[in-house]
Amino acid sequence: MENRNGLCVQALVSTAHGTTESKAATELLARQIDLTQKAPQTLAADKGYHSAQVVGFCREHGIRPHVATVKGRQVEGLDGRTTRSLGYQTSQKLRKRIEEVFGWCKEIGGLRRTRKRGTDRIGLSTFLILTSYNLVRMGKLLGSPPGNGLATA
Repeated sequence: MENRNGLCVQALVSTAHGTTESKAATELLARQIDLTQKAPQTLAADKGYHSAQVVGFCREHGIRPHVATVKGRQVEGLDGRTTRSLGYQTSQKLRKRIEEVFGWCKEIGGLRRTRKRGTDRIGLSTFLILTSYNLVRMGKLLGSPPGNGLATA
């Protein structure tokens, strides 16, 4: 998700076992870098991503890791210089918007109880649901007119 407008830009569906959040995060970031030919400026993430793998990948590609820290865990590349910045504080507030995307996909999009089997089919379904979410979000951002959108003469 990009923080400015709350639009979903990348998604990955994987099995719950054998794949960590860190691996999925680095794969999504690498895919985004390949698509846009440039790295995002920052990565806002929760404590599940406070690992050497994610922070190291971010530092290697010039991305500022705004990752929530786990108390007592030291990760090279994420210290007080990063966590005290105003940008870090802002990212930590805005990263909670991703939970709105997840909630919408589960409640409105029907991902809470998917009728699909297999990661490929669920991935396609998720892609379509996230596309719908982005269209609804863009309508709200553009200030779509009230009503049903039908023109009357």
